[in-house]
Amino acid sequence: FNLNQANPTADPSAPYAPRRPFPFVDTGISYFNSAGNSEYHALQTRFQRRFSGGFTLLLNYTWGHGLGEASNANLGAQNNDSFRWYAHPEWEHANLDFDVRHRFVANYIWEVPVGQGKRFGANMPSGLNYVLGNWQISGITTISSGTWYTVTDGNGNFANSDGQQRPDAVPGQKASGKPCVPGTFFNTCAFTDPALGSFGNVGQNTVQGPGVQNWDLSLLKDVRFAEQRRVEFRAEFFNIANHANFLFAKPGPQNGNNSTVFGTPTFGYVTAARAPRLVQFGLKFYF
Repeated sequence: FNLNQANPTADPSAPYAPRRPFPFVDTGISYFNSAGNSEYHALQTRFQRRFSGGFTLLLNYTWGHGLGEASNANLGAQNNDSFRWYAHPEWEHANLDFDVRHRFVANYIWEVPVGQGKRFGANMPSGLNYVLGNWQISGITTISSGTWYTVTDGNGNFANSDGQQRPDAVPGQKASGKPCVPGTFFNTCAFTDPALGSFGNVGQNTVQGPGVQNWDLSLLKDVRFAEQRRVEFRAEFFNIANHANFLFAKPGPQNGNNSTVFGTPTFGYVTAARAPRLVQFGLKFYF
């Protein structure tokens, strides 16, 4: 590399001895390395009733706790996690972005015992059987606690650091406490600007985001006209309870989440939600 490329006034006869110092680069330099550690603790349970008597059921519950210094390869995420100072990644050892403390999932299938050849209405007329017989109900239920988010400070670069600026925690206040501003999701009064020259003492992923409660349901009916011909009707309901599953921000650009940035107008508020109730119908003819 010819230093004179950055110093046009240098003596051409001395290409590696410029007359003035090489320009100083004043910016952060990020790099990838394999330093750091993480751990995951979990309790996983499962209950299964195999298909019998027209009914099957599978229940899963997981208690988990993921801890570490980084959740991804410094590529950015809506959880706003990053290092305060790249020289000390160990400062950030805390909940990971994908840490879900509780998760329950149930799925089931029930062949309703009504219709010709069934427990109830075994001898019902064919016309009535086309309406009431051979129904099947199935569904998936998911109930999960929220993931974790890092609160950053958008009011200024108090530490002039090469990493992320965080606020300070207010003594006696907790983010999980009762919100001090009506309509906010967490207690925004638990944070304040740090002193000049400091990074802020709020750690990584100290705010738990909204959880998920979702019920999907499906109704299916077979109408047989002959041994090889039948019509299948299906009605599917996604989030049938129309439960509001809030999000801090809609999915989009990395680090595009101002709800956890102290000093922004949306700090502490949920600004998006998962899909509302959706209903779809289908009809198939088999021959």
